[in-house]
Amino acid sequence: MPAPPSPWLARARKLLASPHFVWVVVAAAILLGLPTLDAGFHGDDLQQQAFLRSYHDGQTSARWWNMFALVDGQRTRTIGLRTSGRYPWWVDPELRIVFFRPVAVLTHHLDHWLWPRRPGLMHLHSVLWHALTSALAWRCARRLLSNPATASLAALMFALSLTHTTPVSWLAHRNGLVSSAFALAVLLVHDRWRRDGWRPGAVVAPLLLLVALLSAEAGVVTVGLVLAYAVCIDVDSWRRRALTLVPYLAITAAWRIAYTQAGFGAVASGAYIDPLGDPGGFASVFPARYLWLLASSLSPPLMPTIPAWLWLSTTGAVAVAVLVYLIRDASDVARFGALAVALGCLPLVASHPGPRLLVLTSFAAALVFAELVERGLGERGQSWPLLHRAAVGLVVLVHLVVPPLVSLGLSSALDDLSPAGPAAADGEQLPNQGLSRRGLVIVHAPNYLSAEYLPVIRGLRGLEVPNFTWLLHDGPAPPQIERVDATTLELYDPRGWPAEGLSEYWRSPSRAPFEVGDRIKTLDYDAQIIGVDRRGKAVRVRFRFRARLEHPSLAWATWDAREGDFVPTSPSALGD
Repeated sequence: MPAPPSPWLARARKLLASPHFVWVVVAAAILLGLPTLDAGFHGDDLQQQAFLRSYHDGQTSARWWNMFALVDGQRTRTIGLRTSGRYPWWVDPELRIVFFRPVAVLTHHLDHWLWPRRPGLMHLHSVLWHALTSALAWRCARRLLSNPATASLAALMFALSLTHTTPVSWLAHRNGLVSSAFALAVLLVHDRWRRDGWRPGAVVAPLLLLVALLSAEAGVVTVGLVLAYAVCIDVDSWRRRALTLVPYLAITAAWRIAYTQAGFGAVASGAYIDPLGDPGGFASVFPARYLWLLASSLSPPLMPTIPAWLWLSTTGAVAVAVLVYLIRDASDVARFGALAVALGCLPLVASHPGPRLLVLTSFAAALVFAELVERGLGERGQSWPLLHRAAVGLVVLVHLVVPPLVSLGLSSALDDLSPAGPAAADGEQLPNQGLSRRGLVIVHAPNYLSAEYLPVIRGLRGLEVPNFTWLLHDGPAPPQIERVDATTLELYDPRGWPAEGLSEYWRSPSRAPFEVGDRIKTLDYDAQIIGVDRRGKAVRVRFRFRARLEHPSLAWATWDAREGDFVPTSPSALGD
């Protein structure tokens, strides 16, 4: 005979089962977002705020929705920006990255209309979107799960998920929250249509899907949730289940056709890869990206402060616990959650992987984790082997205890990366006097963004901004450098250009591989490809400058990992 549940467990279940627990979920979402209110602007926020100011001041002819036109795809303009150092020398002239997210963009216009100079209120706006999304997650879980306590547990896990940190903290990623809110509304209405026979849901739910798609391309993940619902929860005949998917597939197909015909999407990027436009490139990155997304759905994000072995062992242990549960004792809703995660991660492979993509799939994952915990703590769980019950404890630790502790640190780290934050590299040791009349040659940077925002950060801190900024190399480690003659440097990096990660944003080696002899011209130097690898990446590049390397028109810098900043260097220190 199983032992009675402990009093504290009974009280916890009673609290979770209360219909008022939704306010606990909302409060958790808001409290964890409060540290972001003084985060300011980061990265893409700077360009987007400039766009909003230009649009509302009548200084641009761009359409109001073009806030996510990152690279407009005009070949002549791209070459011009490469020639002047505004784009890196390895950019593909055919690059186009233009996203159509008018619903999310409207929320930023609202910010500009109401509080154009109050970034704290803009961040509060994002926090409220997160609170709304968390409330919708609670409502969805209450409809899907028969146990209200388990539903509240799932919603709390969703609200605390570390995959939400970037969308909440970074204004440019608010679109993920907006899209997820409408996606969860789709699931609510779809369930009411299928379970309660509410016929208007057959029209309302697909229209909500369209709004989700117009908020962010990641709204396509909603189709995976609806498909998983048809497979695991819907009790109608298979033919009728299939027919319920038709309006969603039709809306998605119409959106995609119109989206492409209007010139939106990504072309020639190694970070954003269109599976229809570049199937070969998509296939080449699919295994690694997909596995990473699945792993990030199971465990907290991999952070520099966490040893890799600890992250891998934690992720593996949670994965084993979930698999054993799904095979042995899972409910239909838990199987729905697992299938929704697996299907939802498929289209997300098209984007450079990151926890920011997993807002919607984290709801499906939370259903699995909550069901696993409830079964493990219930009467049936008392017969589970000790190892299985330990796995339940690990899930509680990873998805309930750790997130509120770590999320505060992640928000603070993002705050440090704002232009006014202490961790933003400004090249403080670089010569300030006269730099505005010189070209700054950055021999090595840890990533492209650190070099791109160096002039911006210096300007905001009252330091002189270089006339031109030239980045020769970026990546996790500096290249080997040889000075060929008075005007020429040769750099070698077996990892190649573009480096893995952010640098691939500018070029897809599978689509536009470098070839030996390729030459790229800029105002101050020519870059000639001397060696390539089998992936089409340049591994040896010769940079021939128009003037001697010691010419006073040039200033030299490189990244110092110990200083965490760009420091001065000289041609004589680079190689001979």
